[in-house]
Amino acid sequence: MNNPTPALEHIPVVPSRYAQCLLRFMEIRGISRSALLEGSGIAANELDICNGHINMVQALSLLNRASTFLDDELAPVQMGQSLNLLDHGLAGFVLLNHRSTIKLANMITRYLNVCLPFMSLSLIHDDQTLTVQLTDRWPLGKLRPFVAKIYIGCIHRLCRKHSRDIFVSLDFPSRLSSRTWQSLMEHSTFSFGASQCQVSMTLGAAPLGICDHDMALQLAKIRTRDQLHNDVIRDIPSMVRKVVTDFPGPDCTFERVASQLKMTPRSLRRQLRMHNTTFHHIRSEVRRIYATRYLTDTRLSLEQIAVALGYSGADSFSKAYSAWTGKAPSSIRRSKARPSAGAPAGGIADL
Repeated sequence: MNNPTPALEHIPVVPSRYAQCLLRFMEIRGISRSALLEGSGIAANELDICNGHINMVQALSLLNRASTFLDDELAPVQMGQSLNLLDHGLAGFVLLNHRSTIKLANMITRYLNVCLPFMSLSLIHDDQTLTVQLTDRWPLGKLRPFVAKIYIGCIHRLCRKHSRDIFVSLDFPSRLSSRTWQSLMEHSTFSFGASQCQVSMTLGAAPLGICDHDMALQLAKIRTRDQLHNDVIRDIPSMVRKVVTDFPGPDCTFERVASQLKMTPRSLRRQLRMHNTTFHHIRSEVRRIYATRYLTDTRLSLEQIAVALGYSGADSFSKAYSAWTGKAPSSIRRSKARPSAGAPAGGIADL
């Protein structure tokens, strides 16, 4: 690893959307934007600039502040896991290459090497196994394990549904047991104090992209998030809305949301009451937007939509949707124009 020159440290190279993602992640855990930005040299309005960038000094300042506030060994992994395709700017790559596992993996690796230049990612693969290795690019010092865990979380998020087995090797120790790590990263085996930080996966039958069904869900989710304008968290209802937007399905319970926000259910209920709203109202609003998006933008069946939104079946979903909108789901779908004649059924062209 070559030590960077002082000039390189001040070149804006890290997309500011990653700083926004970090701020959102920390705000959910009760850490304010101002506390994180203190001493970073970043003005709050700088991060609102479309396609803006921050330099390495600023980025490392934010990460150092975050690591100081987070007394949780798994928190940086969760930070990495919280980044979806839209956060990375990878939705287009997946759309174009989701049927070619190796091509997609190569593009993602190259992309992250440019956008997240703290560490270098190298791809090694054969027909059965794909390995992403992490090597040092920037002198991170004591911050290195924190940053490496963010990368590990990112990689796990992108591959967790498309591999039979995932093997995670970390070249530093952990105070936590492998079972604790596995509770956060399912289908994974861990090795600590290894010679190399890397993630290896045995490729399953599905490619490392997403199938048409998952693609439809992902695109609808991206459009729904844009519609919900959830990029800035200002109050408790907005924070609840953010968590529900990330997890609108069967796991979206009041107790889970309270736990995600590091609040007791009683405290959260009281805070929502002060804003004249309830968890049920917020969850129903988010699910209504998701449901309408699924009905108008995809060909998912009512049963598939019901499962995605946490309902026991198409009947219970239809009843809820009718209560929200006064219209049956089938009438919403019938009112939309059919795809053009040239679009093949069941594929990406339908989206």
